[in-house]
Amino acid sequence: MATDQFISLASGQVLQIPMTKPLYVREISNKMYSPAAYFLASWLAATMNLLFYPVICASINFWFLGFNDTSIYNFLNWVAILVIIGISGSSFGFMFGCILDNEQQGLLVTNLIFTILQFGGGLFASLGPGANEVVKVIGWVSPFRYACEKMLRVMLNGVWYVNIPCDLLKYNNNDLCFPILASMAFGFFLLSGSAYLIKARSI
Repeated sequence: MATDQFISLASGQVLQIPMTKPLYVREISNKMYSPAAYFLASWLAATMNLLFYPVICASINFWFLGFNDTSIYNFLNWVAILVIIGISGSSFGFMFGCILDNEQQGLLVTNLIFTILQFGGGLFASLGPGANEVVKVIGWVSPFRYACEKMLRVMLNGVWYVNIPCDLLKYNNNDLCFPILASMAFGFFLLSGSAYLIKARSI
């Protein structure tokens, strides 16, 4: 579910800047608005629109997954983790849309990176004892790792064995997952803005 939210929103965002390039080149050349204003408006409009997806998914699947804790607090935690991984994916896709000029290149590069990051999330390889050192390093920078950990903890909240699978998978960040994911989303946003503004200078 974490990969679905991240990849879906990233794949939508990676197309935004390359597909509208002829439009913004013409309008920025005519001094209709500044590059920073266009970047912020594009990112915000697309992200706010795409965020309906994680909110709707979380609001539906929470009630069908058999959570032990169905309190409003646990529900809001579930919605929050899907929203924050969605924002991270949105900013990640936008970043590569700003770096690469061709939408097909953007999709291919992001798909490759998705696959690599999934190793760090514990989806293709274990992060537990005996894990490959490369996989461990990818795990430190993979948003999937932190989203999967928080989602697992929310799902198992209230059961006595919640720490057993988390310890086995080396999911030991707990309350740090939200700030780490937020930092990643903000970092992707800053990188995308920097890449966009640097390219805008040549227009």
